[in-house]
Amino acid sequence: MSEEAHAQQGDESATDERGRPRFGAKEAILEFIETENGSLVLQEVGTDEILVSIAFSDKVKQMVGAEHIHSIGQSMISAAIATVMERQMRQYHAHVYDETPKRFS
Repeated sequence: MSEEAHAQQGDESATDERGRPRFGAKEAILEFIETENGSLVLQEVGTDEILVSIAFSDKVKQMVGAEHIHSIGQSMISAAIATVMERQMRQYHAHVYDETPKRFS
């Protein structure tokens, strides 16, 4: 079972001349799959590097129904990506509004 999603990752390691993070974006195609041991993992397509792993206990699977586990995990990942993107946008806007104009009209 594979779900692909586009996500943008900010490159916060690079900084501008003032030492503030640059907000360049890298596009990545991600897949959300279930492994043989039942864990749900998020990884970039074409790599084996696991970015996020979610494992539900048997008790939780019984409580919510094993057939719903994948959609619950997918919702968790979607919420995490949305939170990161929202945080990056707030930081970007804070830096834009914080700059002093070079010239005034």
